[in-house]
Amino acid sequence: VMGTKKLALSSTNSYTLEPTTKGTKLTYSIDYEMPYSILGKLIDKFVHSRMEKGNIKFLEDLKKAIEA
Repeated sequence: VMGTKKLALSSTNSYTLEPTTKGTKLTYSIDYEMPYSILGKLIDKFVHSRMEKGNIKFLEDLKKAIEA
């Protein structure tokens, strides 16, 4: 039986809130590193797109919740 390797992704997320004349500016940052050189680069293209879409939706939902 062959063992399976799990894809390990290390990431750091940060949020910065800054007051502005119109309200608050939220800056979101994510830094991540994909394992495996060639495979990681291919997976990164897929993961980056999905993470970006998910994060945009999360931030839009957060904005709606805060403003409600």
